[in-house]
Amino acid sequence: MSNTQSRINYGFTIVELLVVIVVIGVLAAITIVSYTGVSSKAIAASLQTDLSNSSKKLKMYYAEYGTYPQTLDGSNCPQTPNADSKYCLKPTSGTAIYYCTSAPYSKFALGARSSNGTGYIVTDSTAPQAGSGYVPIFCNDGKITQNSSTRTHTFDTNCTSTVPCSITASASGTVTVTVLAAGGGGGEGSSYNCLGGPGGEDGLSGGNSYFVLGGVSYITYGGTGGTGGSDCGDWGTNGTNGGTNSPVGLVATIGGALNGGARGDGWDGPEGGGAGGSGGKLSGSKVINAGEVLTIAIGKGGAGGGNGGAGLDGSLSISYSY
Repeated sequence: MSNTQSRINYGFTIVELLVVIVVIGVLAAITIVSYTGVSSKAIAASLQTDLSNSSKKLKMYYAEYGTYPQTLDGSNCPQTPNADSKYCLKPTSGTAIYYCTSAPYSKFALGARSSNGTGYIVTDSTAPQAGSGYVPIFCNDGKITQNSSTRTHTFDTNCTSTVPCSITASASGTVTVTVLAAGGGGGEGSSYNCLGGPGGEDGLSGGNSYFVLGGVSYITYGGTGGTGGSDCGDWGTNGTNGGTNSPVGLVATIGGALNGGARGDGWDGPEGGGAGGSGGKLSGSKVINAGEVLTIAIGKGGAGGGNGGAGLDGSLSISYSY
Protein backbone atom coordinates (compact mmCIF):
# COMPACT_ATOMS: atom_id res chain seq x y z
CA MET A 1 0.00 0.00 0.00
CA SER A 2 1.39 3.34 -0.94
CA ASN A 3 1.35 6.37 1.26
CA THR A 4 -0.51 9.39 -0.02
CA GLN A 5 1.38 12.61 0.53
CA SER A 6 -0.83 15.56 1.32
CA ARG A 7 0.21 18.82 -0.06
CA ILE A 8 -1.03 21.89 1.85
CA ASN A 9 -0.85 25.31 0.13
CA TYR A 10 -0.48 28.35 2.39
CA GLY A 11 -1.48 31.93 1.35
CA PHE A 12 -2.84 35.29 2.57
CA THR A 13 -6.50 35.89 3.06
CA ILE A 14 -8.19 38.93 1.56
CA VAL A 15 -8.54 40.50 5.01
CA GLU A 16 -4.83 40.16 5.67
CA LEU A 17 -4.00 41.74 2.30
CA LEU A 18 -6.31 44.65 3.02
CA VAL A 19 -4.69 45.23 6.41
CA VAL A 20 -1.24 45.24 4.84
CA ILE A 21 -2.37 47.68 2.14
CA VAL A 22 -3.89 50.03 4.73
CA VAL A 23 -0.73 49.96 6.86
CA ILE A 24 1.44 50.70 3.82
CA GLY A 25 -0.88 53.59 2.87
CA VAL A 26 -0.72 55.08 6.36
CA LEU A 27 3.07 54.85 6.44
CA ALA A 28 3.29 56.42 2.98
CA ALA A 29 1.01 59.29 4.01
CA ILE A 30 3.08 59.94 7.13
CA THR A 31 6.26 59.91 5.06
CA ILE A 32 4.83 62.31 2.46
CA VAL A 33 3.54 64.74 5.12
CA SER A 34 6.84 64.66 6.96
CA TYR A 35 8.80 65.21 3.76
CA THR A 36 6.52 68.06 2.72
CA GLY A 37 6.91 69.74 6.09
CA VAL A 38 10.67 69.39 6.08
CA SER A 39 10.85 70.57 2.46
CA SER A 40 8.72 73.66 3.17
CA LYS A 41 10.86 74.57 6.17
CA ALA A 42 14.01 74.15 4.10
CA ILE A 43 12.67 76.42 1.35
CA ALA A 44 11.61 79.07 3.88
CA ALA A 45 15.02 78.93 5.58
CA SER A 46 16.76 79.24 2.21
CA LEU A 47 14.70 82.30 1.24
CA GLN A 48 15.35 83.98 4.57
CA THR A 49 19.08 83.29 4.28
CA ASP A 50 19.13 84.68 0.72
CA LEU A 51 17.38 87.85 1.86
CA SER A 52 19.57 88.31 4.92
CA ASN A 53 22.74 87.98 2.83
CA SER A 54 21.38 90.26 0.10
CA SER A 55 20.31 92.86 2.68
CA LYS A 56 23.85 92.93 4.09
CA LYS A 57 25.32 93.51 0.63
CA LEU A 58 22.90 96.36 -0.08
CA LYS A 59 23.79 97.98 3.24
CA MET A 60 27.51 97.63 2.45
CA TYR A 61 26.85 99.36 -0.89
CA TYR A 62 25.06 102.14 1.01
CA ALA A 63 27.99 102.47 3.40
CA GLU A 64 30.39 102.91 0.48
CA TYR A 65 28.32 105.13 -1.81
CA GLY A 66 25.89 106.87 0.54
CA THR A 67 22.86 105.54 -1.35
CA TYR A 68 21.17 102.25 -2.14
CA PRO A 69 21.38 101.09 -5.77
CA GLN A 70 18.79 102.74 -7.97
CA THR A 71 18.73 99.78 -10.36
CA LEU A 72 20.04 96.22 -10.60
CA ASP A 73 21.00 94.50 -13.86
CA GLY A 74 19.89 91.04 -15.05
CA SER A 75 22.47 89.42 -12.79
CA ASN A 76 21.18 91.34 -9.74
CA CYS A 77 24.28 93.55 -9.69
CA PRO A 78 24.04 97.29 -8.86
CA GLN A 79 24.04 99.40 -12.04
CA THR A 80 23.26 102.97 -10.97
CA PRO A 81 24.45 105.28 -9.60
CA ASN A 82 27.61 103.14 -9.31
CA ALA A 83 28.09 99.76 -11.01
CA ASP A 84 29.87 97.44 -8.60
CA SER A 85 30.04 93.67 -9.10
CA LYS A 86 31.24 92.94 -5.59
CA TYR A 87 27.76 93.79 -4.32
CA CYS A 88 25.87 91.46 -6.68
CA LEU A 89 22.97 89.64 -5.01
CA LYS A 90 23.34 85.87 -5.36
CA PRO A 91 20.15 83.99 -4.47
CA THR A 92 19.90 80.20 -4.33
CA SER A 93 19.24 78.50 -7.66
CA GLY A 94 15.51 78.62 -8.48
CA THR A 95 14.92 81.73 -6.37
CA ALA A 96 13.86 85.00 -8.02
CA ILE A 97 14.85 88.34 -6.46
CA TYR A 98 12.68 91.49 -6.71
CA TYR A 99 14.24 94.81 -5.71
CA CYS A 100 12.33 97.99 -4.89
CA THR A 101 13.56 101.50 -4.04
CA SER A 102 12.66 105.09 -4.79
CA ALA A 103 14.15 108.56 -4.41
CA PRO A 104 16.02 109.61 -2.33
CA TYR A 105 17.18 105.96 -2.32
CA SER A 106 17.70 105.77 1.42
CA LYS A 107 15.39 102.76 1.85
CA PHE A 108 14.70 99.51 0.02
CA ALA A 109 12.40 96.51 -0.08
CA LEU A 110 13.62 93.18 -1.40
CA GLY A 111 11.46 90.15 -2.20
CA ALA A 112 12.54 86.56 -2.81
CA ARG A 113 10.24 83.95 -4.37
CA SER A 114 10.93 80.23 -4.84
CA SER A 115 9.76 78.14 -7.79
CA ASN A 116 6.97 76.61 -5.66
CA GLY A 117 5.47 80.07 -4.94
CA THR A 118 6.79 80.59 -1.39
CA GLY A 119 7.76 84.23 -0.84
CA TYR A 120 9.53 86.40 1.74
CA ILE A 121 10.38 90.09 1.93
CA VAL A 122 13.02 92.11 3.76
CA THR A 123 13.48 95.88 4.05
CA ASP A 124 16.33 98.11 5.19
CA SER A 125 14.77 98.22 8.67
CA THR A 126 13.11 94.79 9.09
CA ALA A 127 14.10 91.15 9.19
CA PRO A 128 12.79 88.74 6.51
CA GLN A 129 9.03 88.21 6.78
CA ALA A 130 6.59 85.95 4.95
CA GLY A 131 5.01 87.67 1.94
CA SER A 132 4.40 87.24 -1.77
CA GLY A 133 8.04 87.83 -2.65
CA TYR A 134 6.99 90.29 -5.36
CA VAL A 135 7.79 94.00 -5.50
CA PRO A 136 5.22 95.88 -3.38
CA ILE A 137 3.21 98.72 -4.92
CA PHE A 138 5.16 101.13 -2.69
CA CYS A 139 8.62 100.48 -1.30
CA ASN A 140 9.30 101.88 2.17
CA ASP A 141 7.08 104.95 2.26
CA GLY A 142 5.45 105.90 5.55
CA LYS A 143 5.20 103.59 8.54
CA ILE A 144 4.84 100.03 7.24
CA THR A 145 2.95 97.17 8.82
CA GLN A 146 2.39 93.87 7.03
CA ASN A 147 1.46 90.25 7.40
CA SER A 148 1.65 87.40 4.90
CA SER A 149 -1.12 88.89 2.73
CA THR A 150 -1.56 92.63 3.40
CA ARG A 151 0.87 95.55 3.43
CA THR A 152 -0.14 98.94 4.91
CA HIS A 153 1.61 102.32 4.70
CA THR A 154 0.52 104.93 7.27
CA PHE A 155 1.35 108.65 7.03
CA ASP A 156 1.17 111.22 9.83
CA THR A 157 1.88 114.93 10.32
CA ASN A 158 5.42 114.52 9.01
CA CYS A 159 3.59 115.23 5.74
CA THR A 160 1.96 118.67 5.84
CA SER A 161 0.35 121.07 3.40
CA THR A 162 3.50 123.20 3.69
CA VAL A 163 5.87 120.28 3.13
CA PRO A 164 3.81 117.44 1.58
CA CYS A 165 5.14 113.95 0.95
CA SER A 166 5.42 112.57 -2.57
CA ILE A 167 5.52 108.80 -3.11
CA THR A 168 5.89 106.92 -6.39
CA ALA A 169 4.27 103.57 -7.17
CA SER A 170 6.80 100.87 -8.03
CA ALA A 171 4.13 98.49 -9.33
CA SER A 172 0.51 98.66 -10.48
CA GLY A 173 -2.42 97.46 -8.40
CA THR A 174 -5.54 98.30 -6.42
CA VAL A 175 -5.11 100.00 -3.05
CA THR A 176 -7.49 100.82 -0.22
CA VAL A 177 -7.08 104.41 0.97
CA THR A 178 -8.38 105.88 4.24
CA VAL A 179 -7.95 109.62 4.82
CA LEU A 180 -8.75 111.15 8.22
CA ALA A 181 -8.80 114.89 8.89
CA ALA A 182 -7.88 116.33 12.28
CA GLY A 183 -10.24 117.20 15.12
CA GLY A 184 -10.85 120.74 16.33
CA GLY A 185 -9.75 121.92 19.77
CA GLY A 186 -12.14 122.20 22.69
CA GLY A 187 -13.20 125.60 24.01
CA GLU A 188 -12.12 126.93 27.40
CA GLY A 189 -14.52 127.04 30.32
CA SER A 190 -15.43 130.31 32.00
CA SER A 191 -16.81 131.71 35.25
CA TYR A 192 -20.49 131.44 36.13
CA ASN A 193 -20.43 134.16 38.81
CA CYS A 194 -20.95 137.15 36.48
CA LEU A 195 -17.77 138.78 37.69
CA GLY A 196 -17.35 140.71 34.49
CA GLY A 197 -14.37 138.62 33.46
CA PRO A 198 -13.61 137.57 29.91
CA GLY A 199 -15.17 134.48 28.41
CA GLY A 200 -13.16 131.35 27.75
CA GLU A 201 -10.93 131.06 24.70
CA ASP A 202 -12.15 129.31 21.57
CA GLY A 203 -10.50 126.13 20.34
CA LEU A 204 -8.80 126.16 16.96
CA SER A 205 -9.93 124.21 13.91
CA GLY A 206 -8.21 120.97 12.95
CA GLY A 207 -6.19 120.78 9.74
CA ASN A 208 -7.34 119.23 6.47
CA SER A 209 -5.89 115.96 5.16
CA TYR A 210 -5.64 115.10 1.48
CA PHE A 211 -3.87 113.27 -1.28
CA VAL A 212 -3.49 114.14 -4.95
CA LEU A 213 -3.52 111.43 -7.63
CA GLY A 214 -3.68 112.00 -11.38
CA GLY A 215 -4.31 115.72 -10.90
CA VAL A 216 -7.39 115.10 -8.70
CA SER A 217 -7.38 116.29 -5.07
CA TYR A 218 -9.07 114.05 -2.51
CA ILE A 219 -9.67 116.29 0.52
CA THR A 220 -11.28 115.80 3.91
CA TYR A 221 -11.71 118.82 6.17
CA GLY A 222 -10.83 119.26 9.84
CA GLY A 223 -13.43 119.84 12.53
CA THR A 224 -13.85 123.39 13.83
CA GLY A 225 -12.96 124.35 17.39
CA GLY A 226 -15.48 124.65 20.19
CA THR A 227 -16.18 128.13 21.51
CA GLY A 228 -15.23 129.17 25.01
CA GLY A 229 -17.82 129.42 27.75
CA SER A 230 -18.98 132.99 28.34
CA ASP A 231 -19.22 134.79 31.66
CA CYS A 232 -22.43 134.39 33.70
CA GLY A 233 -22.73 130.66 33.16
CA ASP A 234 -23.30 130.29 29.43
CA TRP A 235 -21.88 127.16 27.92
CA GLY A 236 -19.71 127.37 24.82
CA THR A 237 -20.99 125.75 21.63
CA ASN A 238 -19.51 122.60 20.14
CA GLY A 239 -17.47 122.82 16.97
CA THR A 240 -18.87 121.44 13.72
CA ASN A 241 -17.70 118.16 12.22
CA GLY A 242 -15.55 118.31 9.12
CA GLY A 243 -16.87 117.24 5.71
CA THR A 244 -15.12 116.25 2.47
CA ASN A 245 -15.03 117.24 -1.15
CA SER A 246 -16.63 113.83 -1.93
CA PRO A 247 -14.62 112.87 -5.03
CA VAL A 248 -16.06 110.09 -7.16
CA GLY A 249 -15.00 106.61 -6.12
CA LEU A 250 -14.49 107.17 -2.39
CA VAL A 251 -16.96 107.09 0.49
CA ALA A 252 -17.27 110.42 2.32
CA THR A 253 -18.20 110.50 6.01
CA ILE A 254 -18.84 113.82 7.77
CA GLY A 255 -17.22 113.73 11.20
CA GLY A 256 -16.14 110.14 10.58
CA ALA A 257 -12.52 110.73 11.49
CA LEU A 258 -10.91 111.62 14.78
CA ASN A 259 -12.44 113.16 17.85
CA GLY A 260 -12.14 116.85 18.56
CA GLY A 261 -10.77 118.16 21.84
CA ALA A 262 -12.84 117.89 25.00
CA ARG A 263 -14.62 120.95 26.39
CA GLY A 264 -12.82 122.83 29.13
CA ASP A 265 -14.33 123.07 32.63
CA GLY A 266 -15.79 126.29 34.06
CA TRP A 267 -13.70 128.23 36.55
CA ASP A 268 -16.01 127.89 39.53
CA GLY A 269 -18.70 125.53 38.31
CA PRO A 270 -19.88 123.35 35.47
CA GLU A 271 -19.97 126.05 32.79
CA GLY A 272 -17.63 124.71 30.13
CA GLY A 273 -16.46 125.50 26.67
CA GLY A 274 -17.70 123.64 23.60
CA ALA A 275 -16.13 120.39 22.42
CA GLY A 276 -14.15 120.42 19.19
CA GLY A 277 -15.68 118.89 16.06
CA SER A 278 -14.37 115.67 14.50
CA GLY A 279 -12.63 115.70 11.16
CA GLY A 280 -14.08 114.26 7.96
CA LYS A 281 -13.21 110.86 6.51
CA LEU A 282 -12.67 109.51 2.99
CA SER A 283 -12.24 105.81 2.27
CA GLY A 284 -12.36 103.44 -0.67
CA SER A 285 -10.37 101.71 -3.40
CA LYS A 286 -8.24 103.29 -6.11
CA VAL A 287 -6.33 101.76 -9.01
CA ILE A 288 -2.77 103.01 -9.26
CA ASN A 289 -0.27 102.42 -12.03
CA ALA A 290 3.48 101.95 -11.76
CA GLY A 291 5.22 105.32 -11.92
CA GLU A 292 2.22 107.33 -10.69
CA VAL A 293 2.92 109.84 -7.92
CA LEU A 294 0.78 110.49 -4.85
CA THR A 295 1.14 113.75 -2.97
CA ILE A 296 0.08 113.49 0.68
CA ALA A 297 -0.59 116.09 3.39
CA ILE A 298 -1.94 115.44 6.88
CA GLY A 299 -3.73 117.97 9.11
CA LYS A 300 -2.71 118.66 12.69
CA GLY A 301 -5.22 118.69 15.53
CA GLY A 302 -6.55 122.09 16.58
CA ALA A 303 -5.19 123.50 19.84
CA GLY A 304 -7.63 123.77 22.72
CA GLY A 305 -8.54 127.18 24.06
CA GLY A 306 -7.16 127.58 27.60
CA ASN A 307 -8.13 124.41 29.47
CA GLY A 308 -9.88 122.88 26.45
CA GLY A 309 -8.45 119.68 25.03
CA ALA A 310 -6.53 119.60 21.75
CA GLY A 311 -7.98 117.78 18.74
CA LEU A 312 -6.26 114.65 17.46
CA ASP A 313 -4.05 114.72 14.37
CA GLY A 314 -5.21 113.30 11.07
CA SER A 315 -3.68 110.39 9.16
CA LEU A 316 -3.72 108.53 5.85
CA SER A 317 -3.29 104.80 5.27
CA ILE A 318 -2.78 102.84 2.06
CA SER A 319 -3.32 99.06 2.13
CA TYR A 320 -3.09 96.40 -0.56
CA SER A 321 -2.82 92.65 -0.96
CA TYR A 322 0.73 91.46 -1.16
